[in-house]
Amino acid sequence: MSQDEIYRISSEVAQHNQLIQEIEWLSPHMKFENGNLNFDAKKARQSGLPEKLINQTVSDLQKIKGHIQSSDSFSIMVVKPSCSGSNKTISRWYGKDVYMDSCKANKLSALIGGGATAASVGAAITAFAIPGLQVPATITSFVFAIMAIGSNAISYANAEGCGVIFRYTYGGSLPFWVSSQCG
Repeated sequence: MSQDEIYRISSEVAQHNQLIQEIEWLSPHMKFENGNLNFDAKKARQSGLPEKLINQTVSDLQKIKGHIQSSDSFSIMVVKPSCSGSNKTISRWYGKDVYMDSCKANKLSALIGGGATAASVGAAITAFAIPGLQVPATITSFVFAIMAIGSNAISYANAEGCGVIFRYTYGGSLPFWVSSQCG
């Protein structure tokens, strides 16, 4: 293995570990309740989170046309009155199928399309509380996979409002499938 390959792998591991740490820091301050994705910047500051991370998270959420409830909290409203589809993770021989309802898929697509950081996307996914995606190491693999798919593919798969299914392989490699939950 060359020195360049060793440096590249070391850099990727460091980025992965940094993302896990940032998701762990942000997750207690981001909640998905009653159809709203909320980030409490005031509590994040009181917990001692880095100001740069807090500001970037608020900026990421502002990009997707939410509204600010106060200077210290941020909320993204759901326009659709009900969310269709399920939220679950199924382990398969090749990897995982991750089911996400239509409201969560819309928010995820908007975050990614708006240029949100991986930490903000990961904290939002944690707030969505999808079974099988609570552990930060699992979420980081999923975050990298869905950010590679992109927001347009997610929006297209969710166009009928049934939610989406992401399929990706073990080891966090690129997803090879995203589709609608509609029958």
